[in-house]
Order: sequence, then C-alpha cells, then structure tokens
Amino acid sequence: MNHPKDFLVTSVRPDLDYPPAQQPVSAYSASPDSASPDSGSPFTRPIEVPPGGPSEADVRELGASIASLMRSFHRAKAQFVAATEHDVAWSAHVVLARLATEGPLRAGELAELIQSDPSTVSRQVASIVKAGLVKREADPDDGRASLLVLTEEGRRVYRQQLDVRSRHMATMLRDWSEQDCRQLTFLLARLTVDFEKYRSEMYGAASPAPAAGGGS
Repeated sequence: MNHPKDFLVTSVRPDLDYPPAQQPVSAYSASPDSASPDSGSPFTRPIEVPPGGPSEADVRELGASIASLMRSFHRAKAQFVAATEHDVAWSAHVVLARLATEGPLRAGELAELIQSDPSTVSRQVASIVKAGLVKREADPDDGRASLLVLTEEGRRVYRQQLDVRSRHMATMLRDWSEQDCRQLTFLLARLTVDFEKYRSEMYGAASPAPAAGGGS
C-alpha cells in the first residue's frame, strides 16, 4: 500500500522547483521584515521553537500534507453535498450534525460549539428552518429564549449525510488495515486537541473563533 504522502503531496524539499506561489516557508523561522510592524497577528511574528520534537523537515512535510488534504477536502465538499438527496449547503450539515449529537441548543450555544460567528449561524439556521430541517421551540428554562431542534426530516438528512460519508470513506480506505485506520484516527484526534490548545494560546480565549469548516 502506498504511504499517504505519496498521493497527498510531494515532500517539501529545497531542491525541488516550486512555482513562485508555492515556495515553502521555513517552519521555524521568519524574517522580521516579512511581518508588518503594526500587525497584531501572532502568526506573522517570528517565534522561537522550543527544543525537542520532530525535525524541521518532518514538520514541513506534515504541514504540506495537511494543506494538500485541506484543499482536496474543500474541492470534495460540493461533490459530497451534491451526492445527497436534499440540497443543503455544507455549513448546514455542520449545524445538523451538532443538533443531532448534542440535542436541542440555543443559537448562541450552537455558534460556540461550531466555532462560528453568531450572525453567520443565524443565517444558516434561517435557511434550514425554512427547509423544514430544524424548528424552533420555546426553552422550558427561559420563556424568552428558543431552542433549535431537529425535525424528523432533519434527522433523515443527517443520517443520509453520515451514510454517504461512511460509504465513501470505506471505499477509499479499502486497502488500509484496521490498525492503520485506528492509528490515523488516534493521531488525528491528538493533532486536533493540540491544534485547538495552541490556537487558544496564540489568540486568547476572548478572541473570535474562526468560522466552521467541518462537521461531525
């Protein structure tokens, strides 16, 4: 079986002839001139990497592989939604997934869970309420508030979403062993935890969360 990197991305190496827009940037250094002095973004400032951990070459290759996978995933999103019966935007599937797994939620709670702006979530919710996939019910703990609840049609669409995704994944991974699949699942979960922890450290708990890009 080919190693995932064989079809995800070519290794990032200085001896390869990259197009100008794809020239790799060092994972461990940045020129002070490359960051605007007025920029408040922690990702545009040079940082000191603590000793230990994987080599710079390994980090570069992992970063390039993740970037390549994200681009492939972005291209596949529209195709995935088109394969379902119900014409629901990808962002709506994220909302359906959260309501299916968490149960009834207030709009603010939903926005926090999917790490999206409340105004964006409000527009998404309005469209799927109109489509009959979600309904609003009075919050028994606060009569002034409402809860977002999946309808039966919403649950059906969500189950179809999971079925389509699982079938595609099973077909794609048909040459993988159970051990490889479980190891990747473990490592991806670990990467996600470390990514969220690092993002929180860089941005701070009070900073706006990025818009959602995926679902359960």
